[in-house]
Amino acid sequence: MAKANSAIRVTDLNFNNIKNNLKTFLRGKPQFTDYDFEGSGLSNIIDLLAYNTYYNAVYVNMVGNKMFLDSAQIRNNVVARKMLGYTPTSARGSSATLNVTITPTSNVVSLTIAANTLFTSTIDGIQYKFTTPEPYVLLQSTGYTSNTIVIKEGEPLAERITVDAADTTQRFVLGNPNIDTTSIKVRIQTSSSNTSLRTFVEATNVVDVTANSNVYFIQENEDGKYELLFGDGVLGTALDDDNIVIVDYRVVNGSATNGANNFTAPSSLAGQASFTVSVANSAFGGANAESVPSIKFNAPKSF
Repeated sequence: MAKANSAIRVTDLNFNNIKNNLKTFLRGKPQFTDYDFEGSGLSNIIDLLAYNTYYNAVYVNMVGNKMFLDSAQIRNNVVARKMLGYTPTSARGSSATLNVTITPTSNVVSLTIAANTLFTSTIDGIQYKFTTPEPYVLLQSTGYTSNTIVIKEGEPLAERITVDAADTTQRFVLGNPNIDTTSIKVRIQTSSSNTSLRTFVEATNVVDVTANSNVYFIQENEDGKYELLFGDGVLGTALDDDNIVIVDYRVVNGSATNGANNFTAPSSLAGQASFTVSVANSAFGGANAESVPSIKFNAPKSF
């Protein structure tokens, strides 16, 4: 049995060092005593061996790095650590508060500012959309006035996805980037012919989830988009074939709109053309999606 050659150093992963170590190893073998290792034939073979070793070393190093949260660098690999049960914080739209007074053309008990009423604000020449996240009722008894009308930055959008039970690979991936996940609202329509709706809420604690819980789970997928997951009939209600998943949400611009304090109102509010709007609180709270270092810090602690 040939004696092991101490010249082989498995931790020496520089290409030239690998090549030199191979030459040293082969020169120590009696079968290669008088061989010219700088000759074209042997030199090419050693180059191939060195390249193969180097490629494998790089590949194994990359695979090893991506398997562990601490060493992963690419965001997709960081968020792929699903066993931690951590969903990175999405972008957040900023919020502003308005003082609104409406003068109706006739005496009515109340006026309702509808949800998704659009206001706009221009910052550095760029126009941003703000909308009311819910309806606001202004009463005659208070002079049709409110100083607590909240508007949130972002464009309201909706997606509809039909459940195909025959497609075992179907995924419910939301198509838009920069979704504020706190704005997501999920409803399940029974079918295209049956328009009855069930509201599903995000599951935040699986201990409270039963087989009949109308809940969804959310995760960031490999493309940086958000994917909804539904129950299997054991952990949460399972969806049926031809159900239609209706998802409403806002696509936001993160921290770009913080400080906005000048808003353009629509031509009418609550169906009335006569009104005044002023800013009670400038826009604040907008944030970009959670960074990779923040995910690395927070995910293990959340787990």
